[in-house]
Amino acid sequence: MDKNDSDRLIELMALVHRDLFVRAFRSVRGKFQGSSVTLKMVLELNPIDTISFYVKIKELAANNLIDSAEIEHLVKLAFRSQNSHAKKNCIKRQSTLESDQLTSVLIDEKDLIIYDDMIFPDFSETFQNLKRELITRSFDRIDAPFDLNSKEAQRLYEEHVCSFEIGAEFSNVGLLAFTAMNRVNSGARANMMAWKTAMIHVGTNSPHINGKNIERALEVEESRNLLIEFMQRGGRLADTDKANNNNYLALEENRSGSTPIQILETVRDVTDLVSTLEEPNIFGLVQHLRASAEGIQTNAPGQDVWADSLLWLEEVRGHGRALASNFLKDLMLFDWNQNNGLFENLAGDVVGKANKPDRHINRVLTLLTQPMLLKSLIETRQEYSQFKEKDAQYIIQHSGPHPGFNENYYAFITGLSHSANICLLELDRVLFGLFSGQIASRGGITIEPLTLKQLSGLIS
Repeated sequence: MDKNDSDRLIELMALVHRDLFVRAFRSVRGKFQGSSVTLKMVLELNPIDTISFYVKIKELAANNLIDSAEIEHLVKLAFRSQNSHAKKNCIKRQSTLESDQLTSVLIDEKDLIIYDDMIFPDFSETFQNLKRELITRSFDRIDAPFDLNSKEAQRLYEEHVCSFEIGAEFSNVGLLAFTAMNRVNSGARANMMAWKTAMIHVGTNSPHINGKNIERALEVEESRNLLIEFMQRGGRLADTDKANNNNYLALEENRSGSTPIQILETVRDVTDLVSTLEEPNIFGLVQHLRASAEGIQTNAPGQDVWADSLLWLEEVRGHGRALASNFLKDLMLFDWNQNNGLFENLAGDVVGKANKPDRHINRVLTLLTQPMLLKSLIETRQEYSQFKEKDAQYIIQHSGPHPGFNENYYAFITGLSHSANICLLELDRVLFGLFSGQIASRGGITIEPLTLKQLSGLIS
């Protein structure tokens, strides 16, 4: 490649974000000779910013280590994708309450609080009330006497915030089980524990998944055959015989869109991502995610440290923002617990900034930042379950300083956390526990979720 070709390549690369380039690369994987080698080189660069990525690409191109025609084609694909994203963001910026109506009349436009400057009232007392309520309900559920200021109460609380246990080893095989369980967590009609056992069987028997590395993507065809064998030997994917037989037939007939095939597609894509890392295993995956977050924390203070990692994980089939966030949060907690991480160290670590915009967090953040909405729901005798997540997402998108939902969600959860002097993970876990009724302490406790009226009574 001569200097003119190399310079032209860099100009093209400068048009697109690294993640869009990689996404385009994956969309045409296999159509170019040696494309997987090129992709591995690109991903191994792991730059701390976009500029250093372009510089590294230029070095590879100058040394004829990557094909200029291939890169040029991919850049054009990514550039079209970037233009599409820009148009969508433009539409979002222009949207108003009149043009993007809520699914039900919940609040008048004039009553919405618009947080242009992201200055929140002091949230400290409200958070302490919420924390106290979570601990109280947990102890009430296990019918044990307690003192809110006791070591036992603090231990229970810390366990809920940062414990993570799925009954599988922190290993490459365990990563397969973890990935399938996280996918089931999206609301898929599947038995999470049965899938854990099944994927441990798959990982143990795949020649490409070993104790050291994940050598390549675990293709659906391979894992499908291993699962069929697993079920023929008496293994199960569901509790009832009818559901179990339906799963078996879906695997045997390779039914596109069926729950088993969707889960295996997610596992395939995760193993594909891991196989491209410099250290292609679960430890390398955690290190890759941590390095990305710490790089942003150092070079772009105040920004979402997990932003690049989430874009990367959203390449996985079935991973929207919420599921990718949950994958990241739980994986980092999985590692945190393996290394005996302490609760008091969370706030100073990037793990403490992990969170997920799921159906509970989105709705409760909206209720906490829009008091007139909470009042309206109570006065009209609506239950928490009747407040739709899509309405919460709409209000968050239109009541913050940014044009998009993701940016405003991050601004809200960060603003409230800073106001209460807690880490994002702590707020995430308290809100989730109170409104899902699921407490992670002592292997799992189920409590009665808060009602809207009870929430109102806890807000100072």
